[in-house]
Amino acid sequence: MIVYADRKRRVTTRIPGSDWHGTLIRFGEVEAALADLLCPDFDEPHPLLERLRSIAIRIGGGDMHAVADIPPLPADVCVSVPEGYAYYAVYPEDYGKAALRFCREHRPRKAVVIGIRSIGTSLSAVVAATLQKAGCAVKSFTVRPRGHPFNRELSLRGFEWDEDSFFLVVDEGPGISGSSFACVAEYLSNRGIPDGRIVLFPSWETDGTNLLSDRARKRWTRHSKYTEARGPLSGSRELSAGKWRELSDAAPPVHPQHERRKYLRDGRLYKFEGLSHYGAEKAQRAQVLADAGFSARPLAMEDGYLVSEWVDGRPATAADATNAAGWVARYLEFLQLHFLSDRPVPYQENIEMMRVNVEEGVGSEWAGRLDVFDELRPLLCDRPTIAIDARMLPHELLLTAAGYVKTDTLDHHDDHFFPGCQDIAWDAASACVEFGISEDQDLVPEECLTFYKVAYLSYRLGYCTVAAGSGYETSGFLLLANQYREILRYELDRLCRS
Repeated sequence: MIVYADRKRRVTTRIPGSDWHGTLIRFGEVEAALADLLCPDFDEPHPLLERLRSIAIRIGGGDMHAVADIPPLPADVCVSVPEGYAYYAVYPEDYGKAALRFCREHRPRKAVVIGIRSIGTSLSAVVAATLQKAGCAVKSFTVRPRGHPFNRELSLRGFEWDEDSFFLVVDEGPGISGSSFACVAEYLSNRGIPDGRIVLFPSWETDGTNLLSDRARKRWTRHSKYTEARGPLSGSRELSAGKWRELSDAAPPVHPQHERRKYLRDGRLYKFEGLSHYGAEKAQRAQVLADAGFSARPLAMEDGYLVSEWVDGRPATAADATNAAGWVARYLEFLQLHFLSDRPVPYQENIEMMRVNVEEGVGSEWAGRLDVFDELRPLLCDRPTIAIDARMLPHELLLTAAGYVKTDTLDHHDDHFFPGCQDIAWDAASACVEFGISEDQDLVPEECLTFYKVAYLSYRLGYCTVAAGSGYETSGFLLLANQYREILRYELDRLCRS
């Protein structure tokens, strides 16, 4: 099933030197992008990358003057979004604390610090800087595991190290499979490094039993892990990992790793929206939507958390479809007007996702029915893309005393799942499916709406199937997957009859 998207953006290589988070994050993005360009098939030492690694470690240790020593670079590069900084409340300083604890317990003389690109680039710089300050001799480089997301492999050559070093593998995660951590640890183990000298630095604690990769489950118990996890905000009620359902009439299944951290304190919602420029972008969108009356009003940004007014309301249901239809239409029209994207319509990406998910989730005999969309490609690709809501689920539309308010409006067009920026027809189609709202041909041509209904159903079937397989709230996700499968069959059958 295809549910993830490789989210990239083009950024300048000019590195800000105003604040540590912003400098470290942007430099890590650039360093990772250049490493991917210079090492497309396998990782190996390179003079420019070694120089950048040295600067990264200085920045990781708080030396902001290191920016002045950055050599000439291309004007801009295409970078992968560091998901932990943008989505999952991963703080680089916490890795420094974990590294300090490792130093106190092991007193290492020599260490090889390996960052897993992308976000592991900057996180490993902090770990390496911490070890250096503790008097440990450090070698450091980054690697890019390649291959299927659930079965990554490591390919590198030319790196030298002392066999009696500790080997610290640094990344966020583990993700749903854990295969990136596993393949690096396995590579080291196959070259004679004892398990006790391979140390993992993940962003959260797990016993590994829910990892989808069999290799990762086996590897996870063989190595020490150092994690410095942050507790809830002081004096707050945690709403992360589905705990918000305790305050709602709705109870959809939730995959805890896919939810942003959020807390309720003093009548205010604290939701992680990203460090540095990632959080700033979401705060701007929140203000625009609140001013138009579509969402809660933002009050502040605090350490990556957007603070906004808490909204009491009843989640929408199918019975609200008639009354909600007008509000949804105005909301989507507003998004289309104010959040235009420069991304071309990702037709081929959408079709690939649809074919894979239909074939795996419904049956290969159904996937051939998607061929009828080929003749619509010129029409579909001639429309603009929007930074859409991408989360048009009934429990996220609240009916309040003042009318409807949409929650979770800021980031699902820009996370690491489908759909990304799309034709507003994606949101219109999902509203038809989820709210039972009748098809509105004034906003979206009928042919586009048909295409995006099938696309949306294919994605949601895939997501619920993958989520069910991870072991979290399996029965609830399987129930949803079956519902999406039946609606998808109906739409595909209708497609062939039309």
